[in-house]
Amino acid sequence: MPFARDYRFNTYTSGVGEEVAILESYDIRTRLFALKTPGGFEFRMHDDLNYPDIIACADWDKLLGMLSQGMPLPKLTRPKTILKAIPHRLLRGIKRADVVEVAEELARVFKRWYLGFGVLDPLLRSEVFNDIVVDKPGDDGSARVYIRGSQYGDAYHPLILEPNQCPSRSDDEPKRGLFSIFSIFRQSTTTDSEQPPTFNEYILDRASELTRTPVTSYAPAGMATYTDLRLRITMLADPISQYTVAFRKHPSSYWTLPKLIALGSITPALAAKLLVATTGDPNWVENGRKLALLAIGEMGSGKTTLTAALANTLPPDERVAFIQDVDEYQPLPIRSVVTLNTRSATGLGVREITKAELIAYGMRVGAQYLTVNEVLSPEDARAWVLAILSGHGGFTTYHTDGRENLIERLSSMGIANVESIVNRNIIIVLMVNKKAKRVWWPRGLKWCPNQEPCVEEPPFEAKPYPEELANALIKASQNFEDYEAIRQVWLEYRGVTTQPVSIITEGFNSSSQQQWGSGGFQAWFRQASNSPGGS
Repeated sequence: MPFARDYRFNTYTSGVGEEVAILESYDIRTRLFALKTPGGFEFRMHDDLNYPDIIACADWDKLLGMLSQGMPLPKLTRPKTILKAIPHRLLRGIKRADVVEVAEELARVFKRWYLGFGVLDPLLRSEVFNDIVVDKPGDDGSARVYIRGSQYGDAYHPLILEPNQCPSRSDDEPKRGLFSIFSIFRQSTTTDSEQPPTFNEYILDRASELTRTPVTSYAPAGMATYTDLRLRITMLADPISQYTVAFRKHPSSYWTLPKLIALGSITPALAAKLLVATTGDPNWVENGRKLALLAIGEMGSGKTTLTAALANTLPPDERVAFIQDVDEYQPLPIRSVVTLNTRSATGLGVREITKAELIAYGMRVGAQYLTVNEVLSPEDARAWVLAILSGHGGFTTYHTDGRENLIERLSSMGIANVESIVNRNIIIVLMVNKKAKRVWWPRGLKWCPNQEPCVEEPPFEAKPYPEELANALIKASQNFEDYEAIRQVWLEYRGVTTQPVSIITEGFNSSSQQQWGSGGFQAWFRQASNSPGGS
């Protein structure tokens, strides 16, 4: 039965299949191969190592023992120290410079195994696949990993991992492979109940440690975000599962409405109308009140993408709170944001922190918009509705296929007068296959009748609509990777000069403070920027 330490590096030398990507992790170059099969694809990885046979024979137990005795990792990975884990026979006849290279290569492999996720680390650092799952081990204890990516269809394909084995000793040595000595060492240093971890146990332990989410027999399930790699990790252990770990990779790029326009997910007219409605532009919304948005649709339909893009395309001087149970949102760096993540309870006295609590915190830290990745519980839904009724802007998502079903479900969550609240305060957008399919507008908009909610379907260009803002979004969509274009969108729409403004205090005195109120300097500066003769 292979153990976790037997999966030290990726090896695939047959050359069958197409090389589809080159990955890197801990300064190790990894090539990804795809083999077309009758049922889809089969994937393999190969680490470009110069001394794989030597690394396969390294004594992992000795290295771990030195760490457990207090040796720091930087000292352990020095050539003189880490070479103690290599059998002397394997270094005979190797030049001194090559011995140093062996030590450096072994240090990189060990650090990837000890600090990262071992052989899976290259995939988890890339954006080739959205989902990577470690399933129940095979009958022989072998690792069973499946991966899914949009470019390979909505299906899970096997990733073949092979344990490494140390080559046999030379003919002049006893006819017993060094790998057998490893087995003897294990038997002498562990009991039957204290076996080295399997691959599944190793991945679960690494995920639990890196996310600081204990998964024990008292709390055998956990879900957390590993922000360093933008991963949502779901961890399941005995007794509910045999150490299953699921990774969801979130893209590192920023979603914005110009990007959705470029990808054909939304029209410029609809994007412009959503912006003026959710910001409460008095030219388009009665009483200038912010309207909330609720994106509905099936799983993977683009709901979260829409809310992320809308939040990121708000005026940069607006503060946004991103409230999530997993790290799905990537806020633009040009605005003031606060990211609030939920926390699961554990058996160690750690209490749960819910979205309902975080919504309250979001309001207390000055956020003008509350973006929630999904409302699931009645408490979450009621907290979000109360927040938008108090004057905050807000975006969230819900799994349903239509307005009537949504109202029925919200009502079952204990929200009173749901139909009236939706009719007056909430925009509903139905997403299908990453595209906006239908919109239900509330009352109070200057392009919709005020008697009933205004239903709109493609091409989303009902007149009138904010053409100036739509044109600015079209211009930004031509270079949607430049997030500074969002600032330019609002400067053009508001007719603000882009010339530098000198910040001076002349003319700003106590009387000016009384005239402009508590936000005096900001209001004065904004007017100075808008004035044709402002300097």
